[in-house]
Amino acid sequence: MTALFDWLPAELMQHPLAVARETADADRKSGPRTPGIAVDVTHVAKRFDETEVLHDIDLAVRPGEFVAILGHSGCGKSTLLRLIAGLEAPSDGAVAVDGRWLDGAPDAGDTRILFQDARLLPWRRVLDNAAIGGTGDAWRAKARATLERVGLADKADRWPVTLSGGQRQRVALARALVSEPRLLLLDEPLGALDALTRIEMQDLIEEVWRAQGFTAILVTHDVAEAVRLADRVVVLDHGRIVETYSIEHPRPRPHGDAELGRIEQRILDRLMRRKP
Repeated sequence: MTALFDWLPAELMQHPLAVARETADADRKSGPRTPGIAVDVTHVAKRFDETEVLHDIDLAVRPGEFVAILGHSGCGKSTLLRLIAGLEAPSDGAVAVDGRWLDGAPDAGDTRILFQDARLLPWRRVLDNAAIGGTGDAWRAKARATLERVGLADKADRWPVTLSGGQRQRVALARALVSEPRLLLLDEPLGALDALTRIEMQDLIEEVWRAQGFTAILVTHDVAEAVRLADRVVVLDHGRIVETYSIEHPRPRPHGDAELGRIEQRILDRLMRRKP
């Protein structure tokens, strides 16, 4: 198993192989490589014991698209992201990434995840954390260049404990970007940051997404963040997709924009109409 999942808890590493994995991988490698990849979630349900967390989810994400998933706590946002990552298998339905059906087998080749917790290894310096997943001088040089891109070139030899929360998240982002992912999953990565640092990280994420062209799926509670970053905002409620909003505002999107504010209010109004 490759770089993305090296620091995940051991229980998340025990998954069955994806159905027809070898055939699908061969098909994928035979064609031209594009920056972003498609994600298809088809009639997906997820149950834990007797509790159904997701109900009949259909979601198609285009290559290179930035999609945000919004909803109240417990509505199934992170569970949906874990299914797309291959960290969980659906109870019903199917998830495909780049045309390859997943069945609880992480797609570590093209997919990376950025969590709320940076999950840096405290016994490794910043550069070593960014370089997890590869070896050799060329890989370390690439990791150093990625640190420079996220504004941390001068922190390469520091220990994680000496960094601020925002700086640790920048290291985590650099670690995800070194391998040039085609799908970046973001599970509330900015939730623990202060307001100004959060805005800086939003700008950085948008900048690297626009430069590299990967597909991005963001789980967040922050409506303004979703509207500012996403091409499309998907609202979950009680495990179902209840609304989808296309955000066609030109980029970069300024803070305090009146039109964006009106879109935010529409989404907030929908969220606050939550039914029991």
